[in-house]
Amino acid sequence: TGQMLADGRYLASAFEFSVDTTGEGGSELTMSEASVTFGAFAFGLAGSRFDFWTGDEFAFIGRIPSRTVALIGYERPLTEQLSLSLSVEDVSADRSRLLPTRGNRVPDGIVRLLYEQDGLTLHGAVAARDVPGSGGSSRVGRAAIVGATWERTLLDRPLTLTAQLAG
Repeated sequence: TGQMLADGRYLASAFEFSVDTTGEGGSELTMSEASVTFGAFAFGLAGSRFDFWTGDEFAFIGRIPSRTVALIGYERPLTEQLSLSLSVEDVSADRSRLLPTRGNRVPDGIVRLLYEQDGLTLHGAVAARDVPGSGGSSRVGRAAIVGATWERTLLDRPLTLTAQLAG
């Protein structure tokens, strides 16, 4: 759902789920998204702002799962083509698809810049994560990702070139 309120803010909600058949003839409900967007703020269960690809269209989906996270986020357009996202994310919301988080004390912090214009998408994000150590100590883990997608029509056929670099 989505609507523009009288004061100019956008209010939206998204719910996505799947029902999978289990081996015993039963079924299992999996919630993929349950989020609310109000103006520049978003919260709920949604895709990570750190991710560039969900991996759905690639053969290595089993090694690189799409991250569904519990998040509180803020997104602001800087220009017509460039936006900034800040989010606090808890990856334990999707333990079934991720490696164990082993007791993070604080959620991940994500900063993302996204540029979109004329079939070109550039995505850059950095993340900081609490990494529990031995004896109750912790360290700050960090990650960065840069991705690009370029879509054009070539000889009356759609062409998509995409690349991603993460560390």
